[in-house]
Amino acid sequence: MMASDPDAVVCDMAETYHVYDMRSIPLRTLAAFALGLGPDSRTMRRISGAKATRTEILLAVIADGINTLVWFKTKDGQKRRNRPKRMMDFIMGKQEETEVISFATAEEFEEAHRKIVMEVV
Repeated sequence: MMASDPDAVVCDMAETYHVYDMRSIPLRTLAAFALGLGPDSRTMRRISGAKATRTEILLAVIADGINTLVWFKTKDGQKRRNRPKRMMDFIMGKQEETEVISFATAEEFEEAHRKIVMEVV
């Protein structure tokens, strides 16, 4: 733990156990304290590779759900365009996915192309 992020361990010990001088505590006790750190502690998030706490993830999911519900009520939502960006993707560092549109016939493609050109003009 100390090798991966010593500052996180010091902060977690101070925040969780009010231990401000780790050298004053026996090593076995310090190890027990370290094992008792919660999954949302800086140290455990660093070890597990978690990008956010459970609370942050839950709040992002709630916000994304509300944003989607509101978007559904708009004209854009009814036409399934300009969907709001998800907070979860931002928190997790996911790249934007591009929307793939396919056409069964050349006529369908031409019609879609014509609509796009007309919106731009």
